[in-house]
Amino acid sequence: MEHTAIDMTDVLHLLQAVATTKMVPVVSVPWNDASTVKRVLDAGALTLMFPMIETADEARKAVSATRYPPAGVRGLSAMNRASRYGTLPNYVRQADASQGVVVQLETQAALRELEAVCAVDGVDAVFVGPSDLSASLGHGGQLGHPEVMRAMGSIVQRCQAIGMPVGTVAQTPDLVAQ
Repeated sequence: MEHTAIDMTDVLHLLQAVATTKMVPVVSVPWNDASTVKRVLDAGALTLMFPMIETADEARKAVSATRYPPAGVRGLSAMNRASRYGTLPNYVRQADASQGVVVQLETQAALRELEAVCAVDGVDAVFVGPSDLSASLGHGGQLGHPEVMRAMGSIVQRCQAIGMPVGTVAQTPDLVAQ
């Protein structure tokens, strides 16, 4: 949803399309906004990716949006697709444990706060946004620039050192090899 024209109806249709498969979709929300998060979760998404997370407080806000009170601020609707319209026993008590949170680290500020962001309870994985990271480092669009590659490598090493799953995308085969 962040960089596309996909709206909530499209998200619903995509979630319906994969519902009978073994795939677990990751929905990239457009921003760290509790209202949007609630709607995407109510539509049945289980894992959300939050863009431009730079601090532990922002990570806590993201996690909180995916959790029902008292653990978070997610609004409760007893009749939504995620709860199979109220037919899943104990849905509200079990929903929080099934929600995945992926935070995108895409700026120099995020690099400085990586360990603090990863230490937030409920953050399940890190995704490196190479395009925004390249721009933040002053090399917009140059994903293979040595400084960008060093920064991405540092993120991977630091995440591995603390046991945090990490991923990214590569736009060209030569970047994958690096």
